[in-house]
Amino acid sequence: MSRNHHLIDINIKNILKYIIYIGIGSSNIAIEEAVKRVKSILRNISDGEITISAYDTAWVALIDAGDKTPAFPSAVKWIVDNQLSDGSWGDAHLFSYHDRLINTLACVVALRSWNLFPHQSQKGITFFQENIEKLEEENDEHMPIGFEVAFPSLLEIARGINIDVPYDTPVLKDIYAKKELKLTRFVCWDKNIHTIQYSILLIHFKILFYINIYIRNMYISIYLYIYGFSIHYKKTSGY
Repeated sequence: MSRNHHLIDINIKNILKYIIYIGIGSSNIAIEEAVKRVKSILRNISDGEITISAYDTAWVALIDAGDKTPAFPSAVKWIVDNQLSDGSWGDAHLFSYHDRLINTLACVVALRSWNLFPHQSQKGITFFQENIEKLEEENDEHMPIGFEVAFPSLLEIARGINIDVPYDTPVLKDIYAKKELKLTRFVCWDKNIHTIQYSILLIHFKILFYINIYIRNMYISIYLYIYGFSIHYKKTSGY
């Protein structure tokens, strides 16, 4: 293993640990300390060790500092600074509707969650509305691994904050069907399993699933999905 890969592995483990603290921390002080440590790690990651992506940055931008403001305002700034001329976010050099749409929706969710930069947010929504049906034009072989799971989940978040995007078009129904097919492979075998245990299984499933999907350049996605499912664990377990 190269030195850079070793550093990446260390940083992944450390950020993973602190994001879990953020999700299930027993006190505001513990959460604040975890956020500070994540910021410190991110500041000390040198260029080239982790590739920046709009999707990952959007999830980072969603973390609450504890006072209903972004814990990482630099992530919000990155989103605004890196919107493409057509209103989308994603790879500027290699166009793919799958890539552009999931990145764009993630960034719009981040901006709308904080009610920031409405003009940029609306441009992203317009791009999404005008191009969602074009997913049908792309070969499924070009669909990123795990897209059929991540994209519907992102749509549900968008729906929850009243983002005006289509939810029941034929192409989306097809993606939802693919999601259900994918998730049937991970059905819990014990119907009587306790809610807390089931939540923990969901957390572990999400960790393993997204490590497999985003191991090349989407490390932050792993941390933020763990954060989301840690919140689910906290709510369902009563802690």
